[in-house]
Amino acid sequence: MYRRLTFLALTIATISGASKLASGQLEETPLSGELKALVIYAPRPQYPHEAFAKRLTGRGIVWLNVASRTGHVTSARMLKGTGHSILDQAALDADRQWRFKPGTVAKMKIPITFTMQGARY
Repeated sequence: MYRRLTFLALTIATISGASKLASGQLEETPLSGELKALVIYAPRPQYPHEAFAKRLTGRGIVWLNVASRTGHVTSARMLKGTGHSILDQAALDADRQWRFKPGTVAKMKIPITFTMQGARY
């Protein structure tokens, strides 16, 4: 019987041009600290079935560029890959959907870990 797989991401924000922080509630992802006040929407990546079947895990770092005016991610790339392109792509697909409070974030580094144990931010 397969265990339920989820995504583990330790989120460390590198914020440039951050303005005042306000408290806020997240809709999908339980983040902590200052990031919780900046993120409006942060969906978790889907753990690809193929990666699950092969028991692939890995750690990497995603770099996001954010349109400060809108809070939408304009580009995402892997600064450090997980070692598996399928996991890298799952992380990028999810992180491109992130939304931030307008005027708070311009760039962000997100360390990410795919594991077979469970998930939390």
